[in-house]
Amino acid sequence: MALETSPRPTTRVVTPALSGRAKLWIAVAVLAAVGLLAWLLLREASAEQRLEQWDVYGQLRGENEWEELFFEGEAPLYQAARDRYVRQLEAFAASLEKEAAADALEPQARWRIVKTEGESLLSMKDVLDVAQRLPHTENAIRQLETIMERFPSFPTNWEKSFAPEGFGSSTRRMIDWFRRNGEWEKEHLPRELAPDTSVTVVFFTDRGDMRMGLYPKDGPNVTARFLAAVQAGAYDGTGFVERVEDTFGGETRSLAVRAGDARARDPKPYDTSDALRYARADETEGFLPDENRNRVLHARGVVTTWHPPADDYDHPQQVLFVARPSPAFNYSHTPIGKLLDEASLATLDAIHGGKLWRDDPVVSRDSGELRALLDLYQAPARIVKALVYKDGALLVADGQALPTKVPATASEQTLAGLKADVYKVAPPTPPALPATPPAAPAGGPPVAPAGPGNSPPNDK
Repeated sequence: MALETSPRPTTRVVTPALSGRAKLWIAVAVLAAVGLLAWLLLREASAEQRLEQWDVYGQLRGENEWEELFFEGEAPLYQAARDRYVRQLEAFAASLEKEAAADALEPQARWRIVKTEGESLLSMKDVLDVAQRLPHTENAIRQLETIMERFPSFPTNWEKSFAPEGFGSSTRRMIDWFRRNGEWEKEHLPRELAPDTSVTVVFFTDRGDMRMGLYPKDGPNVTARFLAAVQAGAYDGTGFVERVEDTFGGETRSLAVRAGDARARDPKPYDTSDALRYARADETEGFLPDENRNRVLHARGVVTTWHPPADDYDHPQQVLFVARPSPAFNYSHTPIGKLLDEASLATLDAIHGGKLWRDDPVVSRDSGELRALLDLYQAPARIVKALVYKDGALLVADGQALPTKVPATASEQTLAGLKADVYKVAPPTPPALPATPPAAPAGGPPVAPAGPGNSPPNDK
């Protein structure tokens, strides 16, 4: 008998249909989640990229850090390295500008360009062509203007609320400096300058005469001190004691003769003991230089101030007579005037070519105090007197003359009446060397030199 079963009732789950609004919100949520995830990923990638860019910048600076030390050198090799560094920084800044990255990296790179261009201008002291210097000025201004316009929050653009009226940001002031410096260079870039001949100084030396004109407009203070010293007789009797040279990279860049040291009055030739009195440092207090230190080049024949290498102040009396173009003296010594004729230059050449104590074998081998004499002359030329002429007439000193003053003769009252080289004498001859005893014959006793009390041996 079959059991009768009834069908199991089924349960239907009815899912309510989503409304269009709900579907829209779900889609928005999904897209937002995807967008957020993408943004996070991009942000992380962007941060990683930015860190890599800072690493590139750091490496770029590290490889070229020495370029940012100005005065490392003005030779073409150094300048070429600085120019290459600037090009690398420009390419790096351009890549950041293309990405429109709004952070401090690009203006930092551009600021480095400004700094390096400024250092180039300061290091190019021997480059006197404005056309070669102007691109560095223009590039620095261009970079500064970009920083000011596109990166107002960069620290160099910060205006100081407590600053006085008219004070600008560092960026504005740097732009102003580069512009003013460029204008100054166009007008005042150092050059060879012809001296004023209305006042002529004549050095009467025992190697010949030297006539020089002055730079009174460009160096009023230094020329006034120099004229006062000449008229007082401060140079009379002093010697041309030292040959001054500057060597850089194996190249001699200056050749001059130092004169006017009051301690070197009436120097004795070929006397090391006498030379030691003016070989040591002179502790005389110096003077601040005139502006023409930065405007007049040290060409051949220029007479300029002297000072010890470690002191920037001009010695009040000692001077250098420049025998060859001497770029190493530019910006370091203050020109007073310049020799006027070929005869004066010939006298300078004769003085400059004198024999130094370094040529003496005893002095050159000495490791004691004689080492101070190496660059001094064995027989210094001597200034007999120095006179000043204004418009051709002897200029009488207003102040009291020194006891060393040598008066002018009747024929020296006018420049036209001077006779050339009247005090010139032949250079003193070196003392005779002691006789060298003859060498002893091989296998025999030493042979005494023939002379009084020394008769030759008698073999008979």
